[in-house]
Amino acid sequence: MYRFVFVSRTSEQRLYQQIGYVQQTLTRVKIVHRVRFDQTFSAKATEFRYRYSVGAELPRSGFRTDPGEHYFAVLAEYLVKFQDSKYTPELRLAFQFGFLFRNTNKGEVLLEIRIDELGSRSESLFLLGLSYYLSK
Repeated sequence: MYRFVFVSRTSEQRLYQQIGYVQQTLTRVKIVHRVRFDQTFSAKATEFRYRYSVGAELPRSGFRTDPGEHYFAVLAEYLVKFQDSKYTPELRLAFQFGFLFRNTNKGEVLLEIRIDELGSRSESLFLLGLSYYLSK
């Protein structure tokens, strides 16, 4: 994947490489694994980020989420940033409540907690998000 951002006369380009794996367990839980590498190029410096995330999705009822049903999900992601010989770890936790519409589109409410610079100088950020996914 590729992303280009232009803000206040500076530009930033980011390249992503990722591998994901979805595992439907014998129970109602679906487990999702993802490894992602990305590189951010800007006039100031180049930043490298390495991530591993694991998540679980649980339908509100039944063995899987069918159209017209709600689901819950939780995701934990460990991220490490390298820039100019500086190493910065970060932890992200996300909690989702979603609905799969009859036309297979999805709507989600997300609460995400980000803990930057794990250790003595940790800072936390709380995000609330609303998403709507279109499906063909």
